[in-house]
Amino acid sequence: MADTKPSPPTVEISQSLGEWVVRIVTTDGNTYSRAFERESDAVAFAVNQRLHLGLQLPPPD
Repeated sequence: MADTKPSPPTVEISQSLGEWVVRIVTTDGNTYSRAFERESDAVAFAVNQRLHLGLQLPPPD
């Protein structure tokens, strides 16, 4: 039987084709992405999603 242990959720930010993309992977493996024109909007959304998922926030720059 395959290991069905859930993986931890993740929230990532990347830049692609002039947009900032927030990628969210949930514990059940579902993946969601949302694109933003401004980096600050992507960062704010990612922080909110990390809080929603109970993840630690990255240290400030």
